Amino acid sequence: MELFRNIPLLVQLFLWFFVLPELLPKALGDWYTGLVRGRRDASAEIRQQVATLTAGAATPLAKVEALARFVQSDIRYVAIELGIGGFQPHPAVDVFRHRYGDCKDKSVLLTALLRALGARACPVLVAENWREAVRRLLPSPGAFGHVVVAFAVDGERHVVDPTLIGQRGDLAHRVSPPYLAG
Repeated sequence: MELFRNIPLLVQLFLWFFVLPELLPKALGDWYTGLVRGRRDASAEIRQQVATLTAGAATPLAKVEALARFVQSDIRYVAIELGIGGFQPHPAVDVFRHRYGDCKDKSVLLTALLRALGARACPVLVAENWREAVRRLLPSPGAFGHVVVAFAVDGERHVVDPTLIGQRGDLAHRVSPPYLAG
């Protein structure tokens, strides 16, 4: 790597194993936060859809389940990952209007729906293939190949993968893939 060309090996090792791992997770998080900024906003149409989908739900969790089911079942999974599109989701309003998107897009839409409901929610980068081994890698966008949604309802934290079609049951009994790190 050109950056380390004139630096003694011992200093390189120190930087690689002790300094960069402390700096990069925050930098990676800040970078991704910038990519999704403004894209999780709910339009009037999205807020109306939240009201429609949750009208018959008796509890906050039942409302969340209705929103997750909508994104999982009614938004087609289509991935077109060219250039920055491999990392940056489309705005939630576009995903809602076109009714398709990849994991990033579906996660941003579900986040917008949940926020319109009043839940705290955010998309989370996960290492679908690396799973727990991602902890041994230096943080990089390439280490994370999937996006899910983390949210809190009634003080409990949950994770939903908006690409899983046909997932049913209440949130407490749904099984998500073992991403383990995100």
